Amino acid sequence: MTSEKNKAILSNRFYIEALLNVNGFRVENIVSDQNTYDNHNSYHNPAHMWSVAERCLNNPLTASFPKNEIICLLLAALYHDAGYDKDKTETENLDTAVFVFGQSSAYYLLDYADNKLIRDLIYATDNRKIGKLGSMEEYKTLKSILKDADVCQTLGEDGELWRNLLSEEMDMDIDIQSTKEWLSSFEMLTDAGQQMKDDFMSID
Repeated sequence: MTSEKNKAILSNRFYIEALLNVNGFRVENIVSDQNTYDNHNSYHNPAHMWSVAERCLNNPLTASFPKNEIICLLLAALYHDAGYDKDKTETENLDTAVFVFGQSSAYYLLDYADNKLIRDLIYATDNRKIGKLGSMEEYKTLKSILKDADVCQTLGEDGELWRNLLSEEMDMDIDIQSTKEWLSSFEMLTDAGQQMKDDFMSID
């Protein structure tokens, strides 16, 4: 029997797929892009990108934006680690993700402003700038939602699985204590992200 958690996950993904499909963005093309450039990483892979998109969707702030910006946020989440290679620099990986999106069918369905927004959102996931955004940053809230959704991957109910996958990919030990120490080094940017952090930090 499908658990309530799995039902929620399936519902989230179904909603994202339906929202994209009904607005002309063929999900099978997005999945094809993810798989074509997938380097078979344990952590930075299509499953991670879909998980980030789901957390973006579930952040209460997201509902306050117009539909086109929500779609841009979800597309940025679904492409932000496309082609990720652990042996490349963060700059190279971000450039690759933007390149993959630029080759996608979705790119040609959007106008210049929306494509620029998606590109900027992808670059905002720079892991050298976790918890940081300039006070005058354009689209600051959308970037905050995406950045928090990205860094919260290892904090949820399935966090142990993702910590193990990240440990495998990065060839280092990532456990609850080391994750807490990492979380202590920066602030979350949204209330939803902060709640996930607070819940994780309360684990004995």
